[in-house]
Amino acid sequence: MNKILLSLCATAALLTACNTGNTESQDATDARDSIAATVDEMVIDSTAQQQLRGKVIDGAMNSIYVLVQDDTLSFSYPDLARDSIDGWAIDDSVTVNYYMTAQGDSVTAVHVL
Repeated sequence: MNKILLSLCATAALLTACNTGNTESQDATDARDSIAATVDEMVIDSTAQQQLRGKVIDGAMNSIYVLVQDDTLSFSYPDLARDSIDGWAIDDSVTVNYYMTAQGDSVTAVHVL
């Protein structure tokens, strides 16, 4: 009987210790998520238009893949007016004008250099 009582006490102590650790871990996770959300809000500024220049490496009717230094960036522009898009071909140098938003980039123009 004493062995069973001792086992139950040890199990309860172990579970209590595990729960305490999880609470602290959850608090740290919540704090980290809060900081990340604040940083995201600071980085995303949909009022400032961005522009990049690069080389077209692929694309389709309403999208383009642009090589900028060592990075490949993709942009989609299904609702962009046709007069804001120059006809481009693979290996063309282009500029892409866009706004950063929480939902992704919003392209405003694609022009061949």
